[in-house]
Amino acid sequence: MITQQEEPIKKQKKENFELVNGEFSASEAIEIIEDLYARNINFHEIKSFSELIRYDAKDEATLARLNSLKETKEQVGKLLQTAREDGRSLRVSSTISIEII
Repeated sequence: MITQQEEPIKKQKKENFELVNGEFSASEAIEIIEDLYARNINFHEIKSFSELIRYDAKDEATLARLNSLKETKEQVGKLLQTAREDGRSLRVSSTISIEII
């Protein structure tokens, strides 16, 4: 959830916001990261379906992004599963960079 900050956002073209930052058990990290991937994949699947229905055309950029997300999700999943099997914790950080173009 985005909350109002005490200082107004500067009128710059690019801002960075911290999304995730902390140490988590492997199970917690899996829950957080899988949810982020699932929501992003779902967004692109809906967008792709919408393009197909509305224009009877495939959005190649969206399909490429979907494939990339699914591949990355699998790689990340293997890493997280290894950490879980080894009983390790993980430090996870993620920043969202928003640029006005």
